[in-house]
Amino acid sequence: MTCRIMAATNDDLEDAVAAGSFRDALYFRLNRYRLEIPPLRERPGDVEPLALHFLSSYCLRFHKQIDGFSPAAMAALQRDPWKGNVRELKNRIETAVIESESTTLTLRDIQKRGRPSGALAKTRYKEAMADFQREFFTARLQEAAGNVTHAAENCGLTRQQLQKKLTQFGISAEEFRP
Repeated sequence: MTCRIMAATNDDLEDAVAAGSFRDALYFRLNRYRLEIPPLRERPGDVEPLALHFLSSYCLRFHKQIDGFSPAAMAALQRDPWKGNVRELKNRIETAVIESESTTLTLRDIQKRGRPSGALAKTRYKEAMADFQREFFTARLQEAAGNVTHAAENCGLTRQQLQKKLTQFGISAEEFRP
């Protein structure tokens, strides 16, 4: 009888063997064929197929009819650094599917739901301002049901100024129209 074992770790097992904290015999048995997969942040082309796979899986699981992602939502997913790797992407899609009421996941659906404590202190000023502006403009568009002119008035901007900001942040007013 043949048995194949696939194991994964983030630890450097060669160092662990050298330090005596991992059995060398087990290491050599497991290390027959080594496959190194870079983190998701280094594979932005994998974000879309993974997101679509998770979307399909969670739609079946939660009995939801969601057809896909808006272009702005997909662009935001592809820009994210994914510090939590594929598991973070999977969790984000699961949350979006559970909470979404529409047939397309929008930027608002896939945005992070708050920050872990202490994360704001580690965020650079420009990143924090961009996050704030993205959320601010998204909220104004939501309130105005996607009407850019009304959203601009609520922001205290001209329509052209708001349009420029929306383009900068990859936000589409179409996503917020009923």
